[in-house]
Amino acid sequence: MLYQLPSQNFVALEPQSHPVSACTLPGTPGLQLLDASSSPLKAELKLTFSENQA
Repeated sequence: MLYQLPSQNFVALEPQSHPVSACTLPGTPGLQLLDASSSPLKAELKLTFSENQA
């Protein structure tokens, strides 16, 4: 998810592995409830940025 406040010159990036607002969608698509004995989820994300030169 990418978000920017109108008055700011930066953005916030929140990686997601589920649809936006999945908790409120019928059937909670992409979400799986875990019990206390479940192993924690581990993920890795690599971002590469480059300056746009015109």
